Amino acid sequence: MYAQASYDILESLSATLGLRYTWDDTKGFGIKERYTFAGTVQQAPIITVDTPKTESEAPTGLLEFNYRPFDNVMTYVKYIRGYRQGTVNLASDPGVNTHEPETVDTYEIGAKTRFGGWFPGVFNIAVFDNDFTDMQLQAGYVSPNSGPTTAIFNAGSSEIKGFEAELNLQLIDGLLASVSYSKLDTKLIEQDSNQAEVEEAAGAFAGFSYTPIAETGDELPFAPEESYVASLIYQLPLPRSIGPIDLSVTYVYTSEQRATGSSASPFDVIDEYSLWNYNLNWSDIMGMPLDLSLFVTNARDEEYVTYLSGTFNALGFDSRMVGLPKMYGARLKYRFGAYAN
Repeated sequence: MYAQASYDILESLSATLGLRYTWDDTKGFGIKERYTFAGTVQQAPIITVDTPKTESEAPTGLLEFNYRPFDNVMTYVKYIRGYRQGTVNLASDPGVNTHEPETVDTYEIGAKTRFGGWFPGVFNIAVFDNDFTDMQLQAGYVSPNSGPTTAIFNAGSSEIKGFEAELNLQLIDGLLASVSYSKLDTKLIEQDSNQAEVEEAAGAFAGFSYTPIAETGDELPFAPEESYVASLIYQLPLPRSIGPIDLSVTYVYTSEQRATGSSASPFDVIDEYSLWNYNLNWSDIMGMPLDLSLFVTNARDEEYVTYLSGTFNALGFDSRMVGLPKMYGARLKYRFGAYAN
């Protein structure tokens, strides 16, 4: 159930109130077959049937005030109560194959502006504080039925503080510059120890191999302290009959970020990396319903890591996933019927 209403308190001041109540009922069904061998002789499969289910419900909502002190300027302050349902995880073992919902209280203040002058554009900024309760975080372990796998646990409490800013400028006719920046300060404040639950559900070795994605006091996983994106987009001054052609270059920077708990591996943090991407987009080619896109991603062939398993201290090794290398490509799209110009 959901309802939302806005009210103009003054000509320049308005309030919005939204309320929602959610019921969630999740069920799963899975069959796992494990084959063992006596020498080279295959034994009868060990079959595990899993039928987890969980229910959750919660009220959520928002309260927001918007104030417009000048033309093209809007400031706001808002509070949001968020909720993520509890659900099932068929990759884990019975006993740790369900988890409870998480909730978050979000406080945010910001401004959205538009301006003219020599370089007209848009500038937006927001400062926020997110307080999580029963945050859902992943942990890994080695299951006797599934091999290396993961489970989701309710961590306890955590917080995410930070601010975001965005600037778009029309530098000259046809040339647009944009920059977006994000700064985060995250922390896992408290976390229940789930190792005993894993051991009870899947045995001693599963408990021994238990690997949390973050420890109490750690930064939250995959939440880089800084990130920003800068781009230039130029539309060639061509006759309309040819169709618009845009050239763009984009720079993406991501600072170092936690990938696993600090107690799980000496390689618990992913290094910073930056990427350069180039694009050419030609729309309505020669007046036809035809679009062409050419692109180069990771143009400087940056070598970077996107994931670490965090199994070094438990198993003696770590695995990782690397980012995509330099890639060239093209896309051709034809619009027909009602979509044709």
